[in-house]
Amino acid sequence: MKITPELVTTDPASMRVLQQLAWETFKATFDANTPPDEMAAFLKEYYTTESMEAELTDPNTATYFFKNEGGEVVGFLKLSWKDAQTEPVPRRHGITAHLPAG
Repeated sequence: MKITPELVTTDPASMRVLQQLAWETFKATFDANTPPDEMAAFLKEYYTTESMEAELTDPNTATYFFKNEGGEVVGFLKLSWKDAQTEPVPRRHGITAHLPAG
């Protein structure tokens, strides 16, 4: 099966697909360890159309859909760098990874 990456844009159809995938992925990953009220509040606040559009238009973020041969979205990938990278970069074998400055 061939999988093809495609840069996500802010068109309404792509935004709806991305919101649904992001919501489902986050919930599946963190639901077991998060109180229901906190999960609901986070999903409601973080995955708004406005916040997703801000991420998609951030020059330090790139989000890709992965589509199968039939054009169906089967996954997504979000890459962030510089100021858009908010999660700590992990240490591996005693070496701290540093993101390039420019």
